[in-house]
Amino acid sequence: MRLCAPPPILTSAERDATLVRLLEPLKADQRTEAAVINGSLGGKTADRLSDIDVATVVLESESADAVADDWIERMYREFPVAHHYRTQFGTTIVPGFLLTNGPEVDLAFTPAAEFAVWGPTRRAASHDRTGRRWRLRPGGRGPNRR
Repeated sequence: MRLCAPPPILTSAERDATLVRLLEPLKADQRTEAAVINGSLGGKTADRLSDIDVATVVLESESADAVADDWIERMYREFPVAHHYRTQFGTTIVPGFLLTNGPEVDLAFTPAAEFAVWGPTRRAASHDRTGRRWRLRPGGRGPNRR
């Protein structure tokens, strides 16, 4: 029996470069209002095994479902995706991707009126197209803008 070698583990620098490659086109997507880096990367507690978690705020005039579907196609075009899944929590669509070069990427797409941050860790906003600063409160309901 021939065993397959495990996939390589990316260095933190390689994972961060993958995040930058992901955020640039996400920021350019005019259907998004903001993107927030979640999880250990957003909370500044990442280690070399940490995945990439990004929550995206979708403009109210757009369908989060359609934006997520477009991003699934885009991920296959621009990244080495081995497998993906798609799940939904209320109005939030979450496609997750296992990349052949190691990291898992979870993208969440939520309509602006429904956006909330779950969990206690700090978050880092990638961009805010509207010029409004998102106040990210754990467990909050909807946007809390200042």
